[in-house]
Amino acid sequence: MSIITKGKVLDIIFQNQENGYTIAVVYTDEHGTLTVTGCMPSVQVQDNVQLSGAWKVHEVYGKQLNIDTFSHLPMDSESGVFSYLSSGALEGIGEAMAKRIVDKFGKSAIEILEKTPDRYLEIEGIGKKKLDKLVKSHMEGRELKNIIVNLSPYGITPAYCMKIFKAYKEKSVKVVMENPYALCQDVKGIGFKKADEIAKKLNVGIDSKERIEQGILYTLQESAYEGHTYLDIKDLGLRAVDLLDIESEKVVRGIYDLAVSSDVVIEEKEDEKRVYLTVYSVAESRSASNLIKLASYEKEEKTPYKDALNIIENLQNTEHIKLSKEQIEGASHAISSNLLVLTGGPGTGKTTTLSFIIKGFEELGKKVALCAPTGRAAKRMSEATGKSASTIHRLLEVGYSDDEEAVIFNKNEDEPIKADAVIVDEISMVDVLLLDSLLKAIKPGTTLVFVGDKDQLPSVGAGSVLRDIIESDTIKTIRLTEVFRQAAKSNIIVSAHRINHGEMPIINKKDNDFFFMERYSQRETADLVVELVSKRLPEYYNLSPKDIQVLSPMRKSEAGVNNLNTLIQEAINPLESGKREHKGLNRILRTGDKVMHIKNNYEKQWKNEDTGEEGEGIFNGDIGYIDFIEPNDKKLYISFDDGKRVEYDFTELDQIEHAFATTVHKSQGSEFPCVVLPIYAMPPMLMSRKILYTAITRAKKLLVIVGNKKYLSAMVSNIYEEKRNTSLGEKLKMFKDQGIILEEDYGNSVPF
Repeated sequence: MSIITKGKVLDIIFQNQENGYTIAVVYTDEHGTLTVTGCMPSVQVQDNVQLSGAWKVHEVYGKQLNIDTFSHLPMDSESGVFSYLSSGALEGIGEAMAKRIVDKFGKSAIEILEKTPDRYLEIEGIGKKKLDKLVKSHMEGRELKNIIVNLSPYGITPAYCMKIFKAYKEKSVKVVMENPYALCQDVKGIGFKKADEIAKKLNVGIDSKERIEQGILYTLQESAYEGHTYLDIKDLGLRAVDLLDIESEKVVRGIYDLAVSSDVVIEEKEDEKRVYLTVYSVAESRSASNLIKLASYEKEEKTPYKDALNIIENLQNTEHIKLSKEQIEGASHAISSNLLVLTGGPGTGKTTTLSFIIKGFEELGKKVALCAPTGRAAKRMSEATGKSASTIHRLLEVGYSDDEEAVIFNKNEDEPIKADAVIVDEISMVDVLLLDSLLKAIKPGTTLVFVGDKDQLPSVGAGSVLRDIIESDTIKTIRLTEVFRQAAKSNIIVSAHRINHGEMPIINKKDNDFFFMERYSQRETADLVVELVSKRLPEYYNLSPKDIQVLSPMRKSEAGVNNLNTLIQEAINPLESGKREHKGLNRILRTGDKVMHIKNNYEKQWKNEDTGEEGEGIFNGDIGYIDFIEPNDKKLYISFDDGKRVEYDFTELDQIEHAFATTVHKSQGSEFPCVVLPIYAMPPMLMSRKILYTAITRAKKLLVIVGNKKYLSAMVSNIYEEKRNTSLGEKLKMFKDQGIILEEDYGNSVPF
């Protein structure tokens, strides 16, 4: 039975800053002292509150009031007012100023602030500017509390309430009540499904125009997460009908309405109609145009192929390195061409060729910019070449829009990259949106070299950039196929090529680097993986657990990433006396834990404790270790592999996850001294040759596969690769064949 009661907060036992969940001790006249649990993100000690909820009995903590809603009541004591004023919630007010205010106005201080704030000017140290900030922060805080109270019954978390308030201010409740689907466009993190849940609770009709259009846009965005840049209108219609549970005619009408408003683009191609989110249609068309424009540009000072060949041949003598015919051709074409794709598997000499390309450009006095899609890939590129390399985002001088929600690049067609040549490694990881941004920032006449392995997994984002470029046969491509003698001694490299040709790897060869350990169930597989990481490999190979990376194709399952992280954490980093930990988001973060940053954060401050260097930018895929947790300050600190030490507030912990084990997809662009790979029964899309190939090529010195041989065989045989709907290749052919490029404003076309 639900009850309503009023009381004063005596103590906060626990408060999760990530989701607002609070355990508090509250005194009420009706029920005495209560333990209260529930979502109360803004509650503080000494607050007067009204609560509604139901009793529950906890098996350890006894009777508690589990609340559904709460609201703040006026403070009735000077100590309560002082507690609020000195809490840090009001800008510019510390304990000393709070005491002056309470000494002056007593328990009426909050009422005076709201009704006659100018009276605060009577207090020493408060001027007009300070008062304006004080009033603004108090009123915004009060408004936010009001929004939380009004919107939480509709399943909107306090964190989302804060985002909604940032978008709509005092109109927040009105906007949500009138059109909850507006949240999809205006509030980052609230998608169609969440908005639909809210709308249902508000009794919004299922066939409203806003719902249909947002459902269609959601369907297209979900397909982009699958890698597609477009859907056939029939496929889109079926998916949207299934999502929205309405008649197909209404969906079709919605698609055309979105085309009229330019939210989607419809292209007719032979017997199909392709529907794109406009951003992907523009990105593919503009990328194709810019690639052809770069490739066909007539340079004033072009290095003839013969001269480039002489440079590379001379460098062989200087460097005392003999290149293969393919490598010589690749390096020479890179120096003499406008645009080149260099592709090859492990051990075929991509890195050596890349070093010669860089040295060749330097011989000509050219300025070269090196970049890769991720921080780890850029670090590998830098280590391999001995030259500075950055992420593509950093090269493009990434920043944020005025509202700090959208990422923008300061390098573009108006302010291009200042380099004579740009070399992009791991191009297979680049999606079409990032490609578009990069190409806009490369001025005609700049040489562009793409380097990558066409057999790796495609980008996480939409598009198949490397595949489409190669298959279009419009851009000069050099394939490195010869495996060098030194590389051929590695069973990892030999097996990678065997797998790529549909052959089983050679396993358990004496004194080698590739081992297979048979296990027949997921539990046995998981147990052995943990034993390998925690005991066997460190003892036998003198490896640190930091040198060992577990890769699993799946997140869920007994041998999946999530469970393995829990098991490995307990095996190699258990809770011990003096070791701190933080509980939240269904996980425990502990000092010494291996973690990965999973969202590009270009403004995150860091400091290198060894060199004293400071900067900003932590990127998706960066791996480090928690070195300190400060529960009172609600902060923890992570030292990353490259020496950067970063402070994280507990509210930012959605940016990190455990990394004792990680997915094969997350490992792209990285290499590890030792890789342990569990293989077990999985959906066909994950039990594929491409995932196996990508996983084993992450290992530099040692690879151990654990699992059932029949599943290993199944992965080698399974050439499944989910077809991506992309049109970059078609557009490359069209622009080249027709001699058409797009104007900078995207719309008109002109002949070459």
